Amino acid sequence: MLENYFAQIKRKFGHDSTEATFYPVLESLVAQVAKAKGILNLGITAQPKRGAAGIPDFTVRRGKELIGYIEAKDIGSKLEELEDSDQIEKYKKEFENFIFTNYFDFWLWRRSENKWVMKVAASVAPIIPLKNGQEPGIQKEIELLNLLETFFHFSTPERKTAKSLAIELAIKAKLIPEHIVEELNNDIETPIDQIYRAFKQFLIPDLS
Repeated sequence: MLENYFAQIKRKFGHDSTEATFYPVLESLVAQVAKAKGILNLGITAQPKRGAAGIPDFTVRRGKELIGYIEAKDIGSKLEELEDSDQIEKYKKEFENFIFTNYFDFWLWRRSENKWVMKVAASVAPIIPLKNGQEPGIQKEIELLNLLETFFHFSTPERKTAKSLAIELAIKAKLIPEHIVEELNNDIETPIDQIYRAFKQFLIPDLS
């Protein structure tokens, strides 16, 4: 499975490639592993880039149930140098289950344990082979499959009280403001623009 994954990475790798270039490759790997592990009704949605503190690059669901998120950085990025960034710190505080990756290293975070519960390096020195037109060497394939399976089997805790539901919704709501501001400041007409104008017209004339 990893052999095919790295072969696709190699085909897409080039001087003008970005982290988004490899989204389909990562999505395919996740879907293949889920199928191999008997995870049914898995849905993977790639998110557009939304700025430094936006929603992670992938949302993963089992049917309608949210499993978690995947945040991908460009090949060659060092996760150790990025894990304390404002973006990742925010994700660690707000997401119970998410994967942080540079397409070769995969880290799994659990908020309930407040730590990276698994870290797997699926290749040795991946950049050097790619720059030489070669495929990276594979290692720890079983460990990576186990990491993804652990990610898949997460279940959102049941919210049994109004307070626990309110807390969970508040955590999710913290992600919204950056997206709204971005939508209102671009030159594209979106439903957010229509809602904004309606609020100004009928409810709050001085709304900013």
